[in-house]
Amino acid sequence: MSETEWQEMPCSDGSSICTIVSSSSSSFAIDRTGRVLILILPTHIAMRERVEIYNNQRWIGIWRGTFFIDRPRYSDESGQISKNPSLNEINPGWSWEDQWAPHVDPRKYDKEGWQYSLSFLAPKWDKKCRMYHLVRRRLLKRHMRYTSHDQWVEISDEESRMFTELAIGGMDIMSEGELLLFALGNDGNIYRRAGIKTNNPCGNSWESIPRIVFKDSESDDITLISASPSLGTLIAITWDGKMFHRKGLTRINPIGITWNSIPTPKNKAVIGASIGTKGLWCITADGCVWFTRLEVDEKLKEHTMENITSEGYQLVTQGGVSKLSVTKNDQLIYISTREKIEIRSGINNNEPSGKRFEQIVDRGEPKDQRWISIHAGSVSFSQFPEYFTSSSSLQSKIEVHQFKKADWRIKVGTNETVSIVITDKTLEISAEKIPSKSIETSLIRSVLPSFQRLPQKYLLYVFIGSQSEFECFAFTEESSRSSFQTIIENIIRDYICSTTRSSFGECMWTVSIEGIVRWHCLAEMDRESKFEVIAECRTTVEPVLDLNL
Repeated sequence: MSETEWQEMPCSDGSSICTIVSSSSSSFAIDRTGRVLILILPTHIAMRERVEIYNNQRWIGIWRGTFFIDRPRYSDESGQISKNPSLNEINPGWSWEDQWAPHVDPRKYDKEGWQYSLSFLAPKWDKKCRMYHLVRRRLLKRHMRYTSHDQWVEISDEESRMFTELAIGGMDIMSEGELLLFALGNDGNIYRRAGIKTNNPCGNSWESIPRIVFKDSESDDITLISASPSLGTLIAITWDGKMFHRKGLTRINPIGITWNSIPTPKNKAVIGASIGTKGLWCITADGCVWFTRLEVDEKLKEHTMENITSEGYQLVTQGGVSKLSVTKNDQLIYISTREKIEIRSGINNNEPSGKRFEQIVDRGEPKDQRWISIHAGSVSFSQFPEYFTSSSSLQSKIEVHQFKKADWRIKVGTNETVSIVITDKTLEISAEKIPSKSIETSLIRSVLPSFQRLPQKYLLYVFIGSQSEFECFAFTEESSRSSFQTIIENIIRDYICSTTRSSFGECMWTVSIEGIVRWHCLAEMDRESKFEVIAECRTTVEPVLDLNL
């Protein structure tokens, strides 16, 4: 993948990020200080929440504040949590839309929004004030909107916990907009982020999951966690290489029921694992990579681990892999020991462990970029496109004789100057001896540089609609072709980005050794789309070029 196909997402305060996980609409990360951060991709769905506070008063000849034995003057509905509306407290990433105002409903409240009762604990409230009423309350409301898209924002935590690992899953079993986010604290406990939904992507609070009990005693510290992107299976790895999974973890019970042990390959210590829908990948302490099939209880929508045995794992390779990430459709993307991004090709239902390891083609700069974290759980590729690993995949699909039949190339003279004007919607081509031509930029699918020996020309094929429809441009200088190619690629990039980012795109996220985060959109295109690449968004340019053909 080209370096220009990545979108850099720097942390707002300059902190380096060391690990990352993602859903289709957001990404969660941990920086080097142990904070959990969130980045929300732009969406057409407004993230808007209503905040409520109850104003409580008691009658003591006049209506005024409450006694010390009563609930606070401003509180939540239960009266147990004190609130102060004058502080304007709001979660990071959110902004207020309006001011506090009483909720007026003539069926429940008087014209000023008050309800009356004998005591704050009374089950019944009246909208009219009677002689025996001693207390009253009214509901104050205010709206806030999430305004920090494309920015890293710290997820608030009242206890200021520090975290070391993240895992995300349950995307196919949870309700729309919900997911299971787990975090490993530096205290050795695993936490779940409660309250994540479409209108509240940051969630509300961290809930602790009971510690692992092994042989009637609490297990030693957990070092790694992993979750199935599609189902709710959570795996924990202890410092001594044992593996456990949280049984009974569902949408209704996101905490689960109990921890069960998972046999490790040949009873070896495990140092890394990633679980998909139908397969589990492990890395043992000796560097070997192992695979085993998984069975799914379709009724409960969870994995059944009883069929796993220590002898049932398949040895895939000996060494070369450091970090694993499995997609929802069980495709494997990983970071090699050389700190490069690679894939396991040939994974399908008949061959779930795949055929071979292949490095993703790096067509950009810098060539020596090194990676420390990767997550592609939200991606649902049925198989990886050929252009991921082959720099010549596009050339192999096009017959040479098709190039020779390009009408535009035949008509253009060898020394004629052609004017090409690029606007927001069209690419206008004009010359003295040939008719003018206009190409809609939205129809441009891909570009392919080539070379002609006799006479020596630097060629650029611009494909329109399909691989059989293209325009061929011949340049006398390679630098001129490169400039024109960059502009055309930006046109493709802008169009794809505008359609992908407006919906919940499927993204792979990575963290480099320098702590730089980048995302790459890996949405599998439908049949009507002939795009060969998906790239980051760039500002549209409108240059005028005079090229010698």
